Amino acid sequence: MENSHIDGRSNCALNQWNEYFKIFYLTEKMRSQGDVYFSDLCDRVGRGKVTEEDLNYLNSRVRPCPSETVNEHFKTLT
Repeated sequence: MENSHIDGRSNCALNQWNEYFKIFYLTEKMRSQGDVYFSDLCDRVGRGKVTEEDLNYLNSRVRPCPSETVNEHFKTLT
């Protein structure tokens, strides 16, 4: 097992990621499978390759939230 040197850890700190976790690569998109544009947009966001058209689309989706500034909702603990 390889040692971990994250955050200046000593040479005896084991890297247990590979031992306790298994990485799975998804082969099918489920959330956006019916919306090709949105699916591609998510891919571009993930790669950091957002286009001007993407920014316009995302900005067009911004909506005011009526309760965002109503502090009454936050006065009591439930």
